Amino acid sequence: MPELHTTVLRLLRAMLLPPPEGADAPLWSSSASGASGKGASGKSGKGAWGGRASAPQPLSFATLDAAWAGGEQGCGLGVDEMEQAFVDEAGALLGLVQSLLTLHSSLPSFVELFTHHLDILSASPAAAAAPPALAAACKATRAQLELLLARAAANRLPLRMQRAAPVPIKQFNPVFDDDFQPDRDTDPDRDRAALQKLKRQTKKERKGAVRELRKDSAFIAVERAKDKAERDEYLTGRGKRAMAIMEEQEHSWKEQKKIKRDSGKD
Repeated sequence: MPELHTTVLRLLRAMLLPPPEGADAPLWSSSASGASGKGASGKSGKGAWGGRASAPQPLSFATLDAAWAGGEQGCGLGVDEMEQAFVDEAGALLGLVQSLLTLHSSLPSFVELFTHHLDILSASPAAAAAPPALAAACKATRAQLELLLARAAANRLPLRMQRAAPVPIKQFNPVFDDDFQPDRDTDPDRDRAALQKLKRQTKKERKGAVRELRKDSAFIAVERAKDKAERDEYLTGRGKRAMAIMEEQEHSWKEQKKIKRDSGKD
């Protein structure tokens, strides 16, 4: 619940830290006690708490309403009642901080959540000037914060990827068979052993058939290539022989024609 932590931190700052210029002072500072026109000591703007307040009591909303109404209007409760109301408020706030510390002490983000609370309680000058009725509560809250923050920081581990432990391989004692026969199945179920034998035999025969088919295909391809080469060689030779015969006939015809032409001239 980030809203709850933010609200508690803002209340602690308003109660303890020095206010900015023009803002209300911390609840138990001298300026706060005299902010309504009458301080705890009865003098305007001076003095501090009279120390007449008892230990913090459970909050009464009726008393708180009257106290704040009196603070705004300059009248209402007396000084003692006002002081007790402020002490009750501060005690309730410190008690809430202690409850949150106990509730969230196991969170991984505990250090980030409550470091600012300790900074405020340690660095605030108003914490040292707390009324006697609140001194014990402030001291206890600060001690609890220091202890739990130190414990949380010591118990924090660096982030890492989830890593499963390696599972060892199950080991068995070796079994030796003096009368081992590779072709014999040691399965006690004879039907299953026969079925496995048939499966192995079928697989072996299928592989053999595939191997033979591959050999046959290769042999057929070689024979077809050889027949094609022989046919191409025969056709090429026949074409060459035909061309030679035709060239020889043409040469003979030209010779006869030349002889006839020469004989006619004579």
